[in-house]
Amino acid sequence: MALVRPDGSHSIVLTPADGLQNPTSVAVRGRTVHVFSAAYVTGRDPNLVVAYLGC
Repeated sequence: MALVRPDGSHSIVLTPADGLQNPTSVAVRGRTVHVFSAAYVTGRDPNLVVAYLGC
C-alpha cells in the first residue's frame, strides 16, 4: 500500500510482511488507516490491518 502526499511524492507503507493480502477497502479517520485484506487470491488469513500515520 502506498501513501501519496499532496505534492505527489509517495512511499510504500504496508507490505505483505505487515499482513497485507489482496486489500479490498480502506477507511481513514484522522491519522489512522484501516485496511481490510480479504485474501481472495491466497484464501488464507483474511484480516484487518491498522496503520497509524506519523507527522
